[in-house]
Amino acid sequence: MNKLLTITEPDNIKKLPSVYFPSDKASRTAHIGSMKQYDELYRESLLEPETFWLKYALKYYWATPPPKNSILRYNFDIRKGKISVEWFAGGKTNMCFNALDRHMQNNSQKIAFYWEGNYPGDRKSITYESLLHKVWFINSAQYLTSLFSPVKISDLRAVCHFGQSLRYLGISKGDRVAIYMPMVLEAIIAMLACARIGAVHSVIFGGYSADSLAQRIIDAE
Repeated sequence: MNKLLTITEPDNIKKLPSVYFPSDKASRTAHIGSMKQYDELYRESLLEPETFWLKYALKYYWATPPPKNSILRYNFDIRKGKISVEWFAGGKTNMCFNALDRHMQNNSQKIAFYWEGNYPGDRKSITYESLLHKVWFINSAQYLTSLFSPVKISDLRAVCHFGQSLRYLGISKGDRVAIYMPMVLEAIIAMLACARIGAVHSVIFGGYSADSLAQRIIDAE
C-alpha cells in the first residue's frame, strides 16, 4: 500500500533571509555604495551611453584613446547591413597592462588573485608584482622608473618567462592559443600572457574528449 510522506518544518528552525544587505562599512568602501547610486548610474548609461562609457573607459590605460565619436557603434537591423557591435573603435590598449602594470606603482604587493581548490586548505594567492613577473618577467628597477611613460616592449628589457616563452615558440599578435588546463592559477598566467603579446586565447574545458577539443581548436580560427 502506497503512503504519502509529508515533510513539515519544525517551528524552531531559523529561516534565513532571502535578501542580504551589506554592512555600513562595506557600503562606505564599495565602488557603488547603494541601490540608489546604482540606479543613477544605470539611468545615465541609458540616457547618455557614449558620455557614460567614455568617462569610465578613460580611467584605464590607453596607448591610443578612443575617439569620442566611436565609443559605441551597432547595427541590429539586418535590412541595414551586417549585424555588428563595436566598442571604442580606433582605440588601442592592452588588457594585461590594465590588469597588472597599472597597479605596480602603488599596489604591487597587494593580492591580485585568490585561487581556491577543491579541497580544504587547497588555496593560493599571488601579488600583482609576482603575477606580472610570471606573465612577463622584467627588470623591476628599470621598469618602475619608466612606468606610465611612453615605452616600448623592448625598452622593458624583458627576459624569458611565460609571455616570452610564447614568443620563443613563434606566437605573435593575432595568433590563436588554445588553453587546455584545469582551473588552476597557471591558467590565469597563460591568459594574461596571451593578452600581453596580442594573441587570441581560447579557454577549453578540461573534460572534453579529443574530438571535442579538436573542434574547438579549429573553430578558434
